[in-house]
Amino acid sequence: VGESGCGKSMLAHSITGLLSDGIKILGGNIIFNGVNLLKLTKNEFRKVLGKDISMVFQEPLSSLNPLMKIGRQVSENLKLHTTLSKNEIYHKTLEILRKVELPYPEKLINYYPHQLSGGMRQRVMIAMAVVLGPKLLIADEPTTALDVTIQAQILDLLLNINRTYGCTIIFIFHDLAVVNRICNRVAVMYAGDIVEEGDTKSVLFNPHHPYTKGLIASIPTKEKK
Repeated sequence: VGESGCGKSMLAHSITGLLSDGIKILGGNIIFNGVNLLKLTKNEFRKVLGKDISMVFQEPLSSLNPLMKIGRQVSENLKLHTTLSKNEIYHKTLEILRKVELPYPEKLINYYPHQLSGGMRQRVMIAMAVVLGPKLLIADEPTTALDVTIQAQILDLLLNINRTYGCTIIFIFHDLAVVNRICNRVAVMYAGDIVEEGDTKSVLFNPHHPYTKGLIASIPTKEKK
């Protein structure tokens, strides 16, 4: 958690190797499953990304390929990381679309992103991210562009995936009320650094760093006018 521009998404993109051109990691380590990701070759890293580590972005319309049908986009990781037959990939694609609670998947696989609602597109993004059962899922503001009712459905879906697959989820959020409801631990970022970290209840109800205290004090309540 932290204000816009504090480095939350930059940190996520560093882990997933999705940094923009001209931005480089100059120091430190990224340890995943006992392996320093920064020491891997490009080919070695590609085997990890999408299979063991995946990401759900905040705006699915700009993240999905507008020229590719949904079925092809969801099945891409299966083609890259498995030896499944074409028929097996087809049925696995339908299965994961059902698991993210999308209706009529047999028809939906032939749709393009613009034919779906915002909530449905985000479910497609989640299906793409979890189709291989990753160990780590990074969700960068996954409910930003959705209305409140759909936001709650997407969060419940992600929590169900967490329980079903046993994968760790790193959420990037602005909403501390949501963080309090769904997260076990929280890290507060300010100016590119993690300034406070701990179990959620301790950090949110007994903050130590001045920035964390200010962040919590900025939450609107019915008493504040």
